[in-house]
Amino acid sequence: MRTFCDLRGREAGLGRCLGQGGEGAVYSVPMWPGSVAKIYARRPDDLTSRKLRAMVDLGTEELSSFAAWPQGLLLDPRTRNAVGFLMPRVDGHRE
Repeated sequence: MRTFCDLRGREAGLGRCLGQGGEGAVYSVPMWPGSVAKIYARRPDDLTSRKLRAMVDLGTEELSSFAAWPQGLLLDPRTRNAVGFLMPRVDGHRE
């Protein structure tokens, strides 16, 4: 199981891959069943990392009620570089 950490240092082990595309893949997070993790295929650059951190800081409960908005950054535990983010799990979505 691949394991990352959040900004507080809490471990986030990845579960099953739920889907993937050109930018990265989305995984279940067994210890946080209401969330999923998006892990980028390539490490985000500094600008993208800062953008993700700002999005996390600007997120609200209301926004999370209708959008899969980033709720927390995921970091490489060795380098502390951003590798992805946590967002709410949305099941049964229809376009």
